[in-house]
Amino acid sequence: MRSVRGAGESDSPSRKSRPCTWPWSTAFASARRLGGVDVTRDLLDHVIEAIAPRNVVLQIMPAKSEQHACLAGPIQLLETPDGQWRGYAEGQESGRLIADRKEVSRLYMRYARLRSQALSPMASVGLLEQLRGAL
Repeated sequence: MRSVRGAGESDSPSRKSRPCTWPWSTAFASARRLGGVDVTRDLLDHVIEAIAPRNVVLQIMPAKSEQHACLAGPIQLLETPDGQWRGYAEGQESGRLIADRKEVSRLYMRYARLRSQALSPMASVGLLEQLRGAL
């Protein structure tokens, strides 16, 4: 999963703001059944439970997608308390923190395209529930 952490969103007026997490995943990662049916069922139950809070949103890239905006690898976008954006790009044996505004802007636009290509959050939860029900 990849995530974007942005400005805090409160669960209730009395709770402190928590970062908003917006992970995405490819559909086939959830449907592989690695470890068997019981492990996959537990995984899907765990993911459905983990995305229940209001500050966590999941979008799934459909397995039939031939391409998407983040094929070059996982990225994270983080907003600092003072409103500065940073990016983090990850490779198999390396990762790099990105502070350059132009590079972060490109990552932000790439992530925006990715979100538009993925299933909606509601459709993503529906897909997880469908996969869970098929086990």
